[in-house]
Amino acid sequence: MLTAVNLLTFVVSLLLEAAIGAVDVVPLLIWMLVTELTGFFFLAFGALCAMATGWLLAVPVIYVGLNFVVMAYYYILEGVGARIWVNRSSYSSVSTLCGNLIAWLTPAMKISDELRTPGDFGIEPYQKGATLFTMNPGALPTVLVYTLVGVLMLVLACALYRARHSESAGDAIVFPWLRPVVKYVISIAAGLSLGTIVHEAVFGYENTSVINLILCMIIMGGLIYCALEMLLRKSFKIFDKRTLLGLAALWVAFGAICACISLDIFGYEKWVPDPEKVEKVHLNMGCEVNSDDPDVIRAVTELHRVLTQRGTNKTRGYEFSVEYWMKNGDIGMRWLKLKNLDLNDPEIYQAVSNLLSQPGVHFTRLLSDRGAYGENFVGGYAHNPMTGKEVRLTPEQCLALYRAMEADEGAPLKPEDLLKDEDTGLFLELDTGFGSYLVDGIQTGNVNTMALLEEYGLMDPAE
Repeated sequence: MLTAVNLLTFVVSLLLEAAIGAVDVVPLLIWMLVTELTGFFFLAFGALCAMATGWLLAVPVIYVGLNFVVMAYYYILEGVGARIWVNRSSYSSVSTLCGNLIAWLTPAMKISDELRTPGDFGIEPYQKGATLFTMNPGALPTVLVYTLVGVLMLVLACALYRARHSESAGDAIVFPWLRPVVKYVISIAAGLSLGTIVHEAVFGYENTSVINLILCMIIMGGLIYCALEMLLRKSFKIFDKRTLLGLAALWVAFGAICACISLDIFGYEKWVPDPEKVEKVHLNMGCEVNSDDPDVIRAVTELHRVLTQRGTNKTRGYEFSVEYWMKNGDIGMRWLKLKNLDLNDPEIYQAVSNLLSQPGVHFTRLLSDRGAYGENFVGGYAHNPMTGKEVRLTPEQCLALYRAMEADEGAPLKPEDLLKDEDTGLFLELDTGFGSYLVDGIQTGNVNTMALLEEYGLMDPAE
């Protein structure tokens, strides 16, 4: 049936190409091949899922769950880590730390990524010879690998079909040996995720107590485990020795997982890339750095390493976010919510000083589109959301503010300046008639800009 639909689509597409005089059979044949093979894989995947249950409605649930279970666990564990680690970290690229393992174990994501047209690949109308494989060389190997996996799934589904008993047609999970696996996979995932949510709701975001977090996981995971036990036994009478032992094992699992994350036994929290493998870096920590200079990249990674390995105190909140573009195509991002940028620590101070001394790093970005619309200003306005004040600006005032922001951008920063600067929330629009410079990142340390805005009456001297 899948082939019939694909064949009909192939024929209709070919007729349409012939009607406009742009017949190109090779891309259509490649589309047919890829669609057949991917359809076969997902059909085999669905058949395997269907053999595990006796409920028709459970098939799509199991099917979707198995497609995304590894990716879901990755993000759940990452969320637990964000609750436990003092330097709360967020990571955006699964492939940098884990290779492509997580992506490969999430078939829907991996296949869709490999079959997506690259954004920088331009195709002219009626261009012949442009195919999926020329645009994305990794598409064919990926599809062939999943086709082979589909064959194995179909063989396994056939074996399960022969092994299952007809009287198990009404059971949620037809094989007794599979029931504990399902219970623990779902209960652990639910306990970790729901426990984290409850912990934050009850104890607050700033609470990092591992004991409190484990208690929340034990409660939420235990509830889900008992619900699954009732579902599988088709009875409310589940509180026996077997259930108590199962709950004990589940609670031990929560403790072990949180202990591993807390101790960072896999080095996830303190991961810092090799600067030689980084192509470009974007850093934001009071100053903004966007560079592919090897010296700047080394300075950023060194500061990142120091901040993840040195102790912090509880006197002040400070955010450090960095994004790495790796030479192998991966993108990795870290966000650290530090309790303090402890400049009394000589190693931290030296790392920050080294970074700020690099060319192009000693500025806070005010004019991201600097020079894009020229400097012939026709007017503008400034707004202070804290007081509600709004000031209309003359062309001369716009030019003066533009020059002040240029001066503030070029002003060298000392490490101490990073702790002094705070976002004022002020907003400027400087209009040239060809476009407007929109500025909303003014900080207290931008002294030239702040002095002019005070002179123009946007804020009181006391502010």
